[in-house]
Amino acid sequence: MKKVLLAAALASAAFSAHAASSDQWFYDGMAWYEHPCSLGAFAKYGHDDSPAVRHAYEITKHDSAQCSELFPTGPDRLGLSLSPSMAVEDASGPAARAGIHAGDVVLAVDGIPLESAVVLRPFENVTGTVALLIRRGDDTFYVPVVLED
Repeated sequence: MKKVLLAAALASAAFSAHAASSDQWFYDGMAWYEHPCSLGAFAKYGHDDSPAVRHAYEITKHDSAQCSELFPTGPDRLGLSLSPSMAVEDASGPAARAGIHAGDVVLAVDGIPLESAVVLRPFENVTGTVALLIRRGDDTFYVPVVLED
């Protein structure tokens, strides 16, 4: 009986430790409710340990005015809503018209490899056409996306 109780206590402690760490940025940073950016930013980027996201996290800890720019949670100007792994969650506007679908993975834009959606921010001001390198299943191909002025 003591072994069963000890096992239950250890399992409970392990579960509590895991649950406590899951509400922290990168599992070792601030809890989502302590950071000035919203729960939406944490839900989308909180466990993306890429250098770009860590850098944005540090900036926004001290300058909350940059949260919406550095942690976009809705579709960008391309019409893409991306997961931290750069998988398309939703495509609208220019991206949808170009044939990009949910589930596609964005690998690069105009030849620049993407490690996080934060890297796409400079392309918000571009006019004309950008080339997105897309992986769909086993296929990899470029898709030209025409941005509206």
